[in-house]
Amino acid sequence: MKNLSSVLVALLLFNSCASFRELPKDYSRVVQKRPLPGSNRTVIFFLIDGLPVQTLKQELVAGRMPQIDAFFIGSKHEMFVARTGFPSLTFTGIGSLLTEKPVDQNGLFGNRVLGAKENEAINLEQPKNYSELSRRIKDRNIFARLKAKGQKTVSLSYSFYADADVHTEILDPQAALAILNEDYEFLDRKTLDSLQLLLSQNKPDTWPDFIFVHLVGVDFLSHQRGPDSPIVSKYLNKLDTQMKPLFEMLKSAELKNQRKVMSLLSADHGFDQTISTRLELNQVLGPEAASFKVLNEGRFAGLYFPKDWKAAQKSEYLQKMASQPSVEWVAERQGNTVSVKSTVRETIFNYSASHCQEGDFAISVQEVRPRTLANPQPVAVCPENLDSHLNYLYHPYFIANLSHYFQTESHPDALIIPRPGVSFQKGTLGQHGGPTSGEIFVPLLIHNGTLSNLKRNPPLWQLLQFL
Repeated sequence: MKNLSSVLVALLLFNSCASFRELPKDYSRVVQKRPLPGSNRTVIFFLIDGLPVQTLKQELVAGRMPQIDAFFIGSKHEMFVARTGFPSLTFTGIGSLLTEKPVDQNGLFGNRVLGAKENEAINLEQPKNYSELSRRIKDRNIFARLKAKGQKTVSLSYSFYADADVHTEILDPQAALAILNEDYEFLDRKTLDSLQLLLSQNKPDTWPDFIFVHLVGVDFLSHQRGPDSPIVSKYLNKLDTQMKPLFEMLKSAELKNQRKVMSLLSADHGFDQTISTRLELNQVLGPEAASFKVLNEGRFAGLYFPKDWKAAQKSEYLQKMASQPSVEWVAERQGNTVSVKSTVRETIFNYSASHCQEGDFAISVQEVRPRTLANPQPVAVCPENLDSHLNYLYHPYFIANLSHYFQTESHPDALIIPRPGVSFQKGTLGQHGGPTSGEIFVPLLIHNGTLSNLKRNPPLWQLLQFL
């Protein structure tokens, strides 16, 4: 969401919309049309965009988030960790969460994706493309699945709203002005106020079965000031305070046996370390850059080679890229083989058809250099079943995440990932999208529930499958 503020303002200033007070009325009309109860339970998913695990831990230990601490953790002392896939971007993370599928099965393999026209790159961060985003996930997301079961849903998100019964799609000029003034507290407060009004103006036994709440201020500030900046800490404290009356309302409904309520809090991604080096991507790519189609996501670049390039030419070029001091690794897919190279390590894996929990393929992994596997003969396994050694090659869950990425329709031919703290885009101190642990791991808090497997870091696409 690093460029979202400018494009949001461009849209908001030239569009009018109903007051946030209309959302509860819209939902009341849904209840009137569909009065039958759904699940007799409300599940609320609070997604704090760009909230790293370490940041939340620090704020909780320091006592600066007492409301979230009391509501989600309390005497249980349970704080879980989930993970996003690759790339660790907003539209891939939230897309996987709400479609309940990894990137190869939902087509959202970046904030920038290919359109129907050749060489057309669609930037999903731009509000004019939100309709395209909705088209891509329509009828195959959590809102559609629950609606088919007779349940009611609400999305408090301006980008992810396909199939929700009620949603906030466009904000108002006041919100646009708040963005211009970097008053993100106002923006998130409007979202929380909308939710509070929705719940207070409808009887608990008619509350939605599922509510998605997208809070964006932490991400905005982390991009501008850096994820470890004091202003992010201060903002989280304010956000915590703003959520207090909402938590009290939810607990009251539970205590009075008016409604079963389950709440989850997580994020779509974390952040890389503060960006210290910004590189001009075309200079990194060299004279060949003009012949490539490139998706530049800052913390990585996806390359589409010219159609007349031979396999050897591609491999030779990527080997040259891998030797650059600013580049951590490169990867490419040719046929059913993916090769991953850095200056000190090279790994390949091959696809084969299989029935796996997370997809219809398995992979066999082989280390080319150095060879540290006890058994040099690769055996095909489901990506989710890779052993701990393979799961932590390069970065946590990297090989598994990459295997899904290169299965996506229209995926780039190759990837170039710079070292931590290095970006191919200018302008912001905080960036994400890469494979580091700080970027892919996200906190997971649960009120009135727990994980079935406490030792596992569940991927975002599995978090809502219990519904």
